[in-house]
Amino acid sequence: MATAAARSLNVSVIEAGGTERAGWDAFIDAQEASPLAAFGVTDALTDIYPVTPVRLMARREDGTACGVLLAYHRRGGVMFSPPGGLVAEGDGARDLLRAARAHAEKHGLAATALSAGERPLDDSYFRWTKTTVVKPLAATPDALWDGLRKKTRYTIRRAGQLGVEARWGLEYLPEFHAAYSTRMAEKRLPFHPQGFFEGLARHTGRVRLVVAFEGARAVGGMVFLFGRSRALYQFNATYGADLALGANHLMMWEAMKRCAEEGISTLDLGESTPGGGVYHFKTLQFGGEPRDVHYCDVLRAPGAARESAMPAPFAYRLRARIAPLLPIALRAGVLAANKEFERLI
Repeated sequence: MATAAARSLNVSVIEAGGTERAGWDAFIDAQEASPLAAFGVTDALTDIYPVTPVRLMARREDGTACGVLLAYHRRGGVMFSPPGGLVAEGDGARDLLRAARAHAEKHGLAATALSAGERPLDDSYFRWTKTTVVKPLAATPDALWDGLRKKTRYTIRRAGQLGVEARWGLEYLPEFHAAYSTRMAEKRLPFHPQGFFEGLARHTGRVRLVVAFEGARAVGGMVFLFGRSRALYQFNATYGADLALGANHLMMWEAMKRCAEEGISTLDLGESTPGGGVYHFKTLQFGGEPRDVHYCDVLRAPGAARESAMPAPFAYRLRARIAPLLPIALRAGVLAANKEFERLI
């Protein structure tokens, strides 16, 4: 049962439970918010990782929702929200952040990193921005195709000529995860186990998976989350040796068409570092527009030095040092063990 967490004159903030799930998801869809703010996202995390979910809901006096904040944390660590995990109208954001601060102090957390997506936050707390890339979508495949660069269209057509085919369906999750875990191990980066993706699909009902095949062999895949009118491109992996096939271009094109079919008008291509290869793929190849994603730390005052919130555990640092020295097959297990100590989503 939900319990009161904070209250202002006209808005109360509760810790949302299962009875608030439907209202929560209806609210974020009505706000055209990120699907990563969906109630079930933290269920997928707690299935796999030893984290505490945080689901705060701001409600008006008539009981209607005016804001939600989805986050998670480890004891004594950092409370993270997904990008766009704070969704609010009016003063709802102010009250949710006050409640988040109270929660962080109660649990002895070292820092917070809470995101309101593209909505700017007030100056009550320490703030910073990251960059996402957003693609407004035309309503028809023909208009989508005409909006692409000539070079992008060529790469998509060439992928088909090389025998690459895109297939949709969660039944291809093992093939995606094989490419994902291999590619992340090649890059020496921690990664999620397959069970996380299974849980994300089961708990949210929003996951769409497209996998590229060359004949019977999977060469890569992309994971998207769909809301009512906004979709999010969240995970991608293609075997390094197959990048020249153009599978990433083909899968993104198929995803854009799928969005149009399901009435999605905005495709968030996810946070990227400006100037990097992934950023250029999203902007130059597919016409995405860079936009600021706003974050704040409710435990820090405006103007405070932004220093590391807490040192990485010794085991994490040891695994990170050892992993590059290992063969890919052994490296994957070491890196997977490190994922729980990082921002998870």
